[in-house]
Amino acid sequence: MAENAWNQRDPERVALAYPPDSIWRNRSQFFAGRDAIVAFLPRKLERQLEYRLVKELAPG
Repeated sequence: MAENAWNQRDPERVALAYPPDSIWRNRSQFFAGRDAIVAFLPRKLERQLEYRLVKELAPG
């Protein structure tokens, strides 16, 4: 879910893919909660136009 949301470049959908109390780190900055993630993502997505998130599940 996170991979698909991220690659569609929609901050609201990205934030919904993570728990409400998520804590993100971006270099020396920390963001807590979905609202903070939504506020941060447009700046990140603007700078990283070619970035694609790829997640793989480990064999069980």
